[in-house]
Order: sequence, then C-alpha cells, then structure tokens
Amino acid sequence: MSYLHRIALFSVLLASSLSAQTPPCESFNDTTSTTSGALSAFGFGGPNTRAWQVVPTNTYTIQSVRLFTGNSTLSGDRYMTVEIWSDVNNLPGARLGGGTWKIDQTMPLRWQGANLDQSIAVNPNTKIWVVWIDPGFSEIPVESGGLTLLTATRSGVTWTAVTNTAPKVRLFCNLLDDLGVGNNGGPCLGTNGAYATAFTNYEPTIANTQFSIEASGFLPGQAALMALGVIPGFPVVPLAILPPGCTQNTDVFDSYFAFTGTSNVRGPTAAGHVRYSLSIPNDPGLVGGFVALQVACFDTASGASLPLVTTNAVTLVIR
Repeated sequence: MSYLHRIALFSVLLASSLSAQTPPCESFNDTTSTTSGALSAFGFGGPNTRAWQVVPTNTYTIQSVRLFTGNSTLSGDRYMTVEIWSDVNNLPGARLGGGTWKIDQTMPLRWQGANLDQSIAVNPNTKIWVVWIDPGFSEIPVESGGLTLLTATRSGVTWTAVTNTAPKVRLFCNLLDDLGVGNNGGPCLGTNGAYATAFTNYEPTIANTQFSIEASGFLPGQAALMALGVIPGFPVVPLAILPPGCTQNTDVFDSYFAFTGTSNVRGPTAAGHVRYSLSIPNDPGLVGGFVALQVACFDTASGASLPLVTTNAVTLVIR
C-alpha cells in the first residue's frame, strides 16, 4: 500500500474545505495566457538575469511571486529564481529577497514561482524591481501589447536599461497557495539571514504524477528532512531544542530525506533548494485526503541543541 493510500485511511475532509488561490496584492498583464513567444538566450557565460521596475500603488508586504513562463527546450534538472530588488537611479540596486523553483519541461506555459526568503514591505511610489533569473531558452514572461514597465538586464554585476517590455507578474502578500493548497505556521530565520519556505507549483489532483513539494532559502549542501503529516488542524508547536522562532507545523506520519543544492539555475541542483517528488496515483479513493508537508534542514552554523531550520507546512486536500 502506498503512503498516499495509507493517508486516505487516516484523514478525509469534505470538498467544501478546499481553498482557492489568494488573489495577488498587485499584478501586471495577468488576465491572458498569451506571451510574445520570445525565448531567453543561452549564454556560455552563465544564466540570464532580467528585471522589471514596479511602482507599488498601495502599501503591502510581498511574500511570494509568480511569473507566466516555461521551458520545454532544455533537458535535465534546471531551475528559475525570482527576486525583489531595490531601485537606484531607475536600475536595480540591491537584492531584498528571492526564491528558487525547479522547471518542469513536461508542463506547458503556466503561472509558476516561489516564496521569498524575506517578507518585503513596500510603499506607494517607492520603486522596486522584479528580477527573473533563468538558465536560457526559457519563455520570457512578457506579453506583446501589454502594459510596459522599465526593463533592465544584467551582465556580470552591471545592470543596463533595455527596451521596455510588458511582464506577466503576480506579487502575493501570502505564501503560495491554490485550490486545495494552504499553509500552516511559518518559517524561521537561518544563520544565512534567510527564511526557508516550502511551496508547490502543482495542483494536488489524482493522477498528477508530476506533483512535488519544494523549498528554498536553506544553506547549500545540507541534509534536509520532509515530514509528512495527516492531522488537520495540527497546532503550531514551538520546540526549545530548535533555533529561536522555529516550530513544528505538522505531525510526522512519514519522512523523506534529500540534500539541498549547491549550483545555480542551470543545475543539476540549485543552491539552497530542495525538491521532493510526490506522485499522486489515479485513485478516486484518495479524493478528500489531507496531507501536510514541512521541511527541516540542518543549519551547521546554528548553536541550537537541534540545529534545524524549519519551513511552513504546506497543507493539501487531494482533489
């Protein structure tokens, strides 16, 4: 019996408990699924970095970002990163936060992204930049004829303004969620100054063989444990043996080990990122089953009795 079949025996929720994706706090060119069709270059000097200037219309705090993009050209393990940067003289100034996710070459163009390793408070008319880093040959998340924003690209450490383009961007004031996907608890701060968070870019539906949970913001090259729980409403539990602010956000029905990556978005692993594949069988008996998944990773510079940095728990109701 697979672990998902065992879960179905332990926990079933009503379909009415499914939540929908929280609307973005600000978005651009996100009402269509059309792009310009342009692909990013594949340079031998390394990944591409492109940015769009955003001037917020309200006061809000950015916790996650999604872009409308994809990459079906490159094979192997490849990644994308999204970051928020400050503005200096209408060019990106300093990185404020970011997150990384793995590209699925089998998926069509879609909204995808990551939680950020910092919550970024913005104010009206205070310029910021949404920065996208990709391995090359990726669909550039821009729309022909859309609302254009100032655009810049980076070579080495130098930013250069280029022709304005219309990015397809969603800025969220919450950790990523979706229909059947929620969050419990929050992340804690690692000695690297980042908050590592867990998320998914997939719908928890039966017959979804591509389903996975990802986390980024950890130290590179560290052992990471994903705890799988089955108790809805599990309380957020502070543990004195963990670093300050780190909590247990799900029960531990099962667990899985992996290692955080050490390379860049061109792979085969991405620094501080980890991914767990969780294929969901085509079994109607799983519908309504509840799962919660939290990642904990060793933080070798921590002085805690148990030096583990913990993420939020991603909660799922299988559809």
